[in-house]
Amino acid sequence: MESTKEFFYKEMVELGGGRYQGVQPGMSEIGLEPLILFCGPSGSTLALKPANVSADNVRRAIAEKEAEYEEFANRQEQIWQPVQAA
Repeated sequence: MESTKEFFYKEMVELGGGRYQGVQPGMSEIGLEPLILFCGPSGSTLALKPANVSADNVRRAIAEKEAEYEEFANRQEQIWQPVQAA
């Protein structure tokens, strides 16, 4: 049975337009907080700290990632050419 917190995270992610993937546990002994994992339309896994999970933050994270992909897709191909040693 799903916990109340996990139900909340799932609902917030779905309200924000994402697909809930689960909770990545943290390791407090080394300073890693748990993360709430979700993905947007591109399928990339995104994460938010539990305290930051809201429908608005999910929408924002998805929009930022989609903008990043669009910017990359619009770049002209850059080919690296080695320089001859003198």
